[in-house]
Amino acid sequence: MKKTTNEIRDMFLNFFVQKKHKIVQGSSLIPANDSTLLFTNAGMNQFKNIFLGKTTTDTLRIVTSQNCLRTGGKHNDLDNVGKTPYHHTFFEMLGNFSFGDYFKKKSIIYAWELLTSSKWFNLDKSKLIVTVHNNDDETYKLWLNLIKIPQHAIIKIGKSKNFENDCDNFWQMGQTGPCGPSTEIFFNPNHNINDTKKLITSEIITSEFIEIWNIVFIQFNRIQNKSLIPLTNLSVDTGMGLERIASVIQKVNSNYEIDLFQILIQKILSLTNINNPNIKSVRIISDHIRSSAFIILENVLPSNEKRGYVLRKIIRRAAQHGLKLNINKPFLYKLIPSLIQSMGHYATTLKINQNKIQNIIKTEEINFSNTLEKGLKQLQLNIKNIKNGTLNGKKIFYLHDTFGFPIDLVQDICQEKNIKTDIVGFKKEMKKQKKRSTSHNNFIIHDNNYFVTNYHSIFKGYTLKEISGNVQAIYKNQKLSNKLICGELGIIVLDQTSLYGESGGQVGDNGILYNQDVHFKVINSKKYINTIYHEGKLIKGEILIHDKLISKANLNRRLLIQSNHTATHLLHAALKKILGPHIVQKGSFIDDTRLRFDFSYNQPILLETLYKIETLVNYKIQQNIPVYTQEMSLNEALEKKIISLFYEKYKETNTVRVVSISNFSHELCGGTHTFNSGEIGLFKINPKLNKISSGIYRVEANTGLFALKKIQEQEQQLNTIASLLKTNIIHLKKNVQMLINHTNTLKNKILTIEKENNFKLLNKLQKKIIFIKKTKALIYVLKDKDIKSIRNLTNELKNKLKLSIIVLISTNNKNFSIIANCTKELSKKIQAIKLVNLLIKNNQGKGGGTVEKAEGGGEGIIKNINKFLIKIKLWIQSKL
Repeated sequence: MKKTTNEIRDMFLNFFVQKKHKIVQGSSLIPANDSTLLFTNAGMNQFKNIFLGKTTTDTLRIVTSQNCLRTGGKHNDLDNVGKTPYHHTFFEMLGNFSFGDYFKKKSIIYAWELLTSSKWFNLDKSKLIVTVHNNDDETYKLWLNLIKIPQHAIIKIGKSKNFENDCDNFWQMGQTGPCGPSTEIFFNPNHNINDTKKLITSEIITSEFIEIWNIVFIQFNRIQNKSLIPLTNLSVDTGMGLERIASVIQKVNSNYEIDLFQILIQKILSLTNINNPNIKSVRIISDHIRSSAFIILENVLPSNEKRGYVLRKIIRRAAQHGLKLNINKPFLYKLIPSLIQSMGHYATTLKINQNKIQNIIKTEEINFSNTLEKGLKQLQLNIKNIKNGTLNGKKIFYLHDTFGFPIDLVQDICQEKNIKTDIVGFKKEMKKQKKRSTSHNNFIIHDNNYFVTNYHSIFKGYTLKEISGNVQAIYKNQKLSNKLICGELGIIVLDQTSLYGESGGQVGDNGILYNQDVHFKVINSKKYINTIYHEGKLIKGEILIHDKLISKANLNRRLLIQSNHTATHLLHAALKKILGPHIVQKGSFIDDTRLRFDFSYNQPILLETLYKIETLVNYKIQQNIPVYTQEMSLNEALEKKIISLFYEKYKETNTVRVVSISNFSHELCGGTHTFNSGEIGLFKINPKLNKISSGIYRVEANTGLFALKKIQEQEQQLNTIASLLKTNIIHLKKNVQMLINHTNTLKNKILTIEKENNFKLLNKLQKKIIFIKKTKALIYVLKDKDIKSIRNLTNELKNKLKLSIIVLISTNNKNFSIIANCTKELSKKIQAIKLVNLLIKNNQGKGGGTVEKAEGGGEGIIKNINKFLIKIKLWIQSKL
């Protein structure tokens, strides 16, 4: 009987538990405190700081099963999905790790035992080969002499005689840092080693071999000059794709034939008239629905940025392949029950969040359908007007930015028509947009890269207004310094401080550091890892390392900040109460003047709903309920389902700080807060709710006197408007409605007059029609008509008089406009854009359009208008 994928996962974990490893839960798909990765792409990600030496662990032997996503960067499997039997965007990586415990010998013994023992995976030894780095003689000899693998089945990879990153058998985390050689194990399901001697060369392993395990030996530290320094603490990092080893053990030809995929694939086939499960589109859909569901479990929503863009791209790519299978309606959401049936035993949160996942995917499918309809029309128009065989980057960016049209879909459609795509130009436009949309950072501390992180600051400002601390570090001109003298700007690090360092969305404190001889004005405080940096200017004296300074925060500002922070917690709880518990915080910003809160929600939010939320927060403020903090273990917080934006950053923490507002709100939080809700005074939401991306809303609000000021400003505006209308606020709505009605009446009268005038003008223009070589044309100059009027007139002329060529020019003493139209049949000879260019060329104007329709204009009077009309007629005559 075949082993199931779930059984294979359990066997791997149990094997290493017997080898005294501790099972550690896989980390979130969203890496904690790692800006270099959008998604977790390997089992080692959560142990990165251990490998880098930033943190330590008492557990020296660890085994994990890690959900991974590879859709971009160095590890991008997106383009290979469906093309090869073994690549996925989402997969599970099994791994065992040693941090300063066993090294090469035991790693290899363990791997061989698990793979070949009849008690475990029981693979045929004669079908296995291994690769080693060209210079790793130790590993080579272990395979040859200890494991007894035939010499021709051990392949040396790499040309260098030294340990260099010149092949797949050398791994490094970055340009510098921990690194080392690796050994990889391959399986050939069709032949034994002796049969495949001819297929193996010194550095080429044919596609018949399946890579099933990669074992990395971290034994060096690469420094800035690229030298390799041997490490005293040797580590092992291994990775084995669960789906891939399952295909080997279950003796099937691809990962898509294992039990995990078969339920999904059969469901996909049931939605089509296709019986072949090996079609590329079927495989892509089965892969992408897994990725989509697990990304949504991380509270990511489809958008045009970062993780949201990846999710959108995957869902839309799957939907696009559905179209290739003649599935023309939303269908991906219907696959979720089959995914739960397949993976629900392992990932129990799939079932809990089933409705949420289905709703998000269905909404995105509908949005994609609308996007396709609008975007395809624009794309077809762009393709029609291409002259050089390339769709330029600006046009691609417009499709992406305006319609959310997928770039890979643009490329696919253009490729089918043998049209190149200017992706370089598109990326330039994207960079310009990022510069436009990036708000300027108001803080002087811009770059944390030069900070030394082996200092530890303790924040004592929760209970103490002032506290004395020792100077641990001084920064001047982005470098460590021994002293700071009067008048200089710098950054001071104390071992303990009463000033809060910016973190968790709350801005940092300003204030002073002082003693009898020193006065340092703190402009800003910022927290980086475990250190609080006080930035400012030395007003008096000088500061040396180990000096004692008293820290004192600007308490008036602090009180305003903590009112806004507590109000943010109340707002979060009110949103969950009124909109539903599924809303998820996506970010926040809290300073002394306002608060901002971003959250995910997939439905429209009415103004009356905002008022309900605002009312509930103010009700809790009026109740004057206590705000209290307590410390507990992370496990206890998880059990109590206490809210946190980033659980991952607490994984290495023994205790967490919980801020509670009676029984209404409980959150993990390190910020400062009021002692009771009544201190907030008043809460006012800005009624203009911003939707910052697809499914992400932003609420802005004020508290206390700032809220009162907002209300007074709004009331003042209403009084000003009422005064202009010679009424009062009570009757303002009635008077505004009367004004609107009167305006609409006038507009209708103007429209009637314009129609009458246009009718007369049409009759007049009908008499001005000429024939140029039997082609029906109208070339005429109008007085004082704006471009919109000419545009409407042109459309009416086309529809009623069936003209082949229309050129209408409007002119006055200040500017001129021109519109030209040609029929599709005639546009091969006469191009509308060229007719426009004939006029604007000599009159310093601007214009644009297509071969069928174009318009332009400029300032000033047209020179020699009559000669120009003759020139147009002669030009048309020469082309017919």
